[in-house]
Amino acid sequence: MSARRNLLGAVLGVLAAAWASSDAAGASGPALVDKGNRDYAAGKYDEALESYEKASVEAPEAAQLYFNKGAAQFKKGKYEEAAGLFGQAALKTRDLGLEARSRYNQGNCLFRESERQRDSDLQKSLTAMGDAIARYQQALRLDPELKDSAHNIEVARLVMKQILDEIKKREEEAKKSQEQQRQQADKLQDLIKRQEALAGDTEVLAKEAKEKGESREVKQRADNLAKTQMELRSDTEKRAGEMELQKESPGAAKAAEHLRGAAVHQEAAARNLEVASIPEAGKSQQKALEEMKKAWESMQGGDSQGSQKEERKPEAAGDRPEPKPGAQGDKPQTAQPPKDEAAHDIISQEKDDREKRTKGAAGGYTPVDKDW
Repeated sequence: MSARRNLLGAVLGVLAAAWASSDAAGASGPALVDKGNRDYAAGKYDEALESYEKASVEAPEAAQLYFNKGAAQFKKGKYEEAAGLFGQAALKTRDLGLEARSRYNQGNCLFRESERQRDSDLQKSLTAMGDAIARYQQALRLDPELKDSAHNIEVARLVMKQILDEIKKREEEAKKSQEQQRQQADKLQDLIKRQEALAGDTEVLAKEAKEKGESREVKQRADNLAKTQMELRSDTEKRAGEMELQKESPGAAKAAEHLRGAAVHQEAAARNLEVASIPEAGKSQQKALEEMKKAWESMQGGDSQGSQKEERKPEAAGDRPEPKPGAQGDKPQTAQPPKDEAAHDIISQEKDDREKRTKGAAGGYTPVDKDW
């Protein structure tokens, strides 16, 4: 017997004695496992976990209990927690069969975790699926007859390809969206420059009108500025409509809102120019510029958010390959607790070891006094 086995035997020997002698301990370890398995079969996973946890206090190194707790967490949909527990079961057991099934179930947990992450974080989904494949491969090396593990490796590889394709598609869409937003930003910048030029011409005209009075020439120039201002208003409305179509970009939507406001001020400026109310036209043009610059700021703020906030449409169940959930033959199914005899066998073996040690000791065996 290895040093690790001797150490485990010594610990469980003391605990087995505590089970037999302590009235306060309540149900024994095997009885707790048996109750947990019955609750598990009845779908009472929280109750099953409670029993397994109590049994773990008395047998903290029992791999079967880690396996069983992993099974219950899997059924509750807590795949990350279940994967960790199955991993512990694989590390603690000396039974290659149980180790293989633990790795297999760990792979299924990671597969499900990958699927859960697919709608929110494709990179995490890809990583989890790669880890699932690694666990299936471990299971297959431990038990070459575990054919479902080989099947699930192929399924997971197909899903990985889907995830990689989706990542590539999103990157291309993000690049296209960024290019569209860059073009819209350039067009918006052009509108701002045109409005600034108009505001400058209107300011010059206002000074001339103040110095020379409202001459026929001033009136003609004001009419020309009014026409140019209405053309710019039309282009501003057009840009706003284009931005409103970019629904994936919150920045574009906010920019469109500011451009609509700018168009209102632009129309007011044009109307004032038509009646030669040049100073009032200048005030409206400045308000239009303020709105246009706010639109520019919104475009810059929303540019980096568009692709990140994109939501992935859910797929139909048949669109994704499914792994086989359980092992073949008489091996436990996915997340299925081992037979009750497994826990009893551990305790029986440790009792035999304890009796042998007791007979070989001069003074007999004395349980360690410890507050369990």
